[in-house]
Amino acid sequence: MYGLGRKRSAFGRFCERHKITQTQIVEVSGLNRETVSRAFVEDNPVFRSITKQALVMAASKLSNKPIYEDDFW
Repeated sequence: MYGLGRKRSAFGRFCERHKITQTQIVEVSGLNRETVSRAFVEDNPVFRSITKQALVMAASKLSNKPIYEDDFW
């Protein structure tokens, strides 16, 4: 279900390139599905720092690549 014409943020594009689904991010990070969905679509979401860290940590773990919060926000 990749590439359905939806607008994606830098975080969303990174996850799609590495075939990481929103469900996987939810399971690894422990965040709410709506929060993860917003991170995939909005370029500048209003998230607390700890939420951004959880998203980046989950994406890094699932992609096996070192990534940082500054790469996306």
